[in-house]
Amino acid sequence: MGNLYRSALKVGEQDSSKGGYMSNIILYGSVGKSSLCAGLSEYLGGKVLALSPSNHNSVLEEEFPDYLTMAISDLNHANVVLDDIIEDFNIINKIKRVLVSGDTKKLKILQNTIREDFDELHEYAKNNEYPLKGVVIEEASIMTSWIEDLVKEELNLTAVGADKKTLGLDWSIYQKEVLKFFTKALSLPVITVISAGEILPSEKKDLTRIVPDIASGSSARKLIDKVSGLFYVTKENGRYKVVLDGDKKIQTKEKLLPVYSTQKVKSEIDITNSPTTFWKYVYSLRELEKQNRKIKLDK
Repeated sequence: MGNLYRSALKVGEQDSSKGGYMSNIILYGSVGKSSLCAGLSEYLGGKVLALSPSNHNSVLEEEFPDYLTMAISDLNHANVVLDDIIEDFNIINKIKRVLVSGDTKKLKILQNTIREDFDELHEYAKNNEYPLKGVVIEEASIMTSWIEDLVKEELNLTAVGADKKTLGLDWSIYQKEVLKFFTKALSLPVITVISAGEILPSEKKDLTRIVPDIASGSSARKLIDKVSGLFYVTKENGRYKVVLDGDKKIQTKEKLLPVYSTQKVKSEIDITNSPTTFWKYVYSLRELEKQNRKIKLDK
C-alpha cells in the first residue's frame, strides 16, 4: 500500500500554507524543465515526486531536497507507482469523511483494515494533507514510446500505423492506452505536471511551429485538451524563460484565467535563477479564477 512511492519520501514537516489543488499543466522544451519542476516543491513547501525514465539528478535534489526523483524502468513500473499513490490518497479521503462524520466505529474498522499504515495516513487526513504536494511525469515521449511498443507487440507490428490492414485499430489502442495512463496522473487531487521535449518545425513532418514531443498522432491533441496550461520553456541570450502566450511559431495553451476576465496573461516569464517565479505567477492566476467563481456563486 504505497510502499513503492513512499519509500522515496523523506521524513519532515510539510508547510500546508500554499498547498491546494491547481489545474494540471504541460511544460515542454529542450532546456530548463527539471529546475522549473523542482521549483514547484520549493514554492509549495512540500514534497513533489517526479517519475523519471532517466537517472536521478543528484545536483538538483541537493538544491531542492523536497523534489524527489524516482527512476522508472518501464510502463508497468510507472503504473504501479501511480496506483500506490492513488490508493493512499483514496484511503486518506475515506478517513477524512469518517473524521467529519464523527463515526468512531467506522474509524476503528478502517484502522483494523489498514493496520500498519493507518497512523501515518490518519495523520495526513487530520491535517487535511496528502503525502505529496504534486507529481511530475518526466520525459513523456519515453512513456508513450513504451505504450507504442506494447501495441506493436500485441498486434505483431513493426510500427504503429504501418500496416493498413489493421484499419486504424493500432492507433485506437495506442490512443486509449496513452490517455488511460496520463489521466491516472492528471486525476490526482494535487497538481500534476507533464514534462516533454520539443519538436521543431519541419516541412517533412508538415509542422510550421514548435510543438511538444508528447505522443503520436491525435493522442497529443487529446492529451493537451486535458490540461489547463501548455507552456514552452526555452533559453535566449543566456536567460531562461517560460512562454505562456504563444503565436504561430510556438504552440501554447492557457486556461488559468476566468473566462470573462479583462486581465491578460503575461506573454513570458523570466525564470533565470528563480524557477519559483513561474509558480508564483500561475498560482496567482488560479487564485483570481477561484475568487471570480466565488463572486458568481454569491450573486
